[in-house]
Amino acid sequence: MNEADVMLVYIPNGVIKSVRYNFEIKVQKVIHVLLSALGIDRISFGYFALRLIRSPVTQMCSNNNDCHWLHSDLKMRHIYKKFFSKSSSSIPLRFELRLRFISKDLEEMYQTETGFVENSYRDSH
Repeated sequence: MNEADVMLVYIPNGVIKSVRYNFEIKVQKVIHVLLSALGIDRISFGYFALRLIRSPVTQMCSNNNDCHWLHSDLKMRHIYKKFFSKSSSSIPLRFELRLRFISKDLEEMYQTETGFVENSYRDSH
């Protein structure tokens, strides 16, 4: 991870998206760029989060070192210093876009996240 670079973000359906960033960009902007490219409506943007996860990926985050949820106001500079600088751990990490909103039922999910549900279904078949 460099000061002006491209990051790879893994989407749950297996797609990998690249996002250009610099150290002043916030996590929230990265999420917005990704969701816009996926055709997700702006109303649903708040339901998504970015996390760093140990690579290769295990099924679950078993402890705090396996995954790190990134606050939307965090700048890439802070992420770089904490997780990718020479003094940080040598554990390989990757970015993932995740749904953090849990609907009460499938109907509510379909109403609030239609684009995401349709994209996920289409990409999985």
